[in-house]
Amino acid sequence: MSKSKAKSQYKAKPKSKPKSKPELTLEPELTLEPEVDTRTPAPVPRTEEVSVIRSEERLRTGIRTIPVERVRMQKVIVTEEKTITVTVRREELRLVRDTIDHSTPDADTPVERTPDTTHTMVLHEERIEVIRTVVPVERVTLVKETFTGEQTVTGAIRKEQVEFVQALASPPAT
Repeated sequence: MSKSKAKSQYKAKPKSKPKSKPELTLEPELTLEPEVDTRTPAPVPRTEEVSVIRSEERLRTGIRTIPVERVRMQKVIVTEEKTITVTVRREELRLVRDTIDHSTPDADTPVERTPDTTHTMVLHEERIEVIRTVVPVERVTLVKETFTGEQTVTGAIRKEQVEFVQALASPPAT
């Protein structure tokens, strides 16, 4: 750049602005020169860094609930034979005969004879009536329980390993 252009950059006068406002002037920026160390600099070792990201696999476990079995409670009627001994009574007719002893005074009393006399009696017996009734005997409840236990999970994982292999300089001449 030429000097005239450089000066015009630092001092700008607005031409279109009224003169009642003060003029705007820009001063050149000061630039600081770095100090130069005149002493002999100490040798700074040059380092070069190379980095590698090492990765490895990890085992993560999670729990998922899945249905394994469907259970149903069902009431079934089972028939079994039941034997009960019951005492029953019945009436039987028995003919009791008494011999007549002629020495007694009643023996001489004449007995009235009626031809074809029939006596009727009603005999009774007990019969067993079987009546089945349903009565509640037991309450059965279905309960679901959750048991907690531990299981071991084993899996193979892979890891990256970083090795440093130093390349030898050309072998010394012998």
